[in-house]
Amino acid sequence: AFDQWLRSMRTANSPRLAALQRSGSDAEVGTFFVSSVVEGTPLAKVVAEADRSFLASEVRELLAGIQRGLNDLGELGPHGVLHLNNILLTDGDPVLTDAGSYLSVPSRLFVDAHRRQGTHIWLAPEVMRERQDLDGRTDIYSVCAIAAHLLTGRPPGLQQRKELETLHPALQAALRAGLTDTAEDRVASLHALEAALDTAIQTEPDA
Repeated sequence: AFDQWLRSMRTANSPRLAALQRSGSDAEVGTFFVSSVVEGTPLAKVVAEADRSFLASEVRELLAGIQRGLNDLGELGPHGVLHLNNILLTDGDPVLTDAGSYLSVPSRLFVDAHRRQGTHIWLAPEVMRERQDLDGRTDIYSVCAIAAHLLTGRPPGLQQRKELETLHPALQAALRAGLTDTAEDRVASLHALEAALDTAIQTEPDA
């Protein structure tokens, strides 16, 4: 399934997607993926260096770019594993790497690798339960988890949940709808989050 996905991915030819070239495993490094080279800064580095919460306007701009990348995947299916380390910020739209990598190795190895790297905190629960029948709602969870991190300045966890209570009520509701434990209970689009960010922007000091 992964080989077929790779062939389809190469035909997408999107500047917003860094295509996976191959995957493998090594006794020393474990599971690895080889992607096309992209000049950019990982969102994780930007967040760490900023060491602050981001404005709704900043998150809205980033979200729009991520959404365009997800749209470019089209019928290829969900990205599946969005997190701060595989979103690269460039002069243009963000570039998404590792799309479809959950198809490349046995589920248990994939989940264990993300737990070791600490990137599992942004992944949807169904990914960590080793489900293969993922859809767009999986990416909605990750985007909402990333947005919550940026808006609060905190990674997923107890402290973030406390900080979320200080956000605009519309943002709180939109994030809850996107961060459900099951895909079946999750919203099917990011429209609510986009609208909530637009509402929150109106309350920013320079709005």
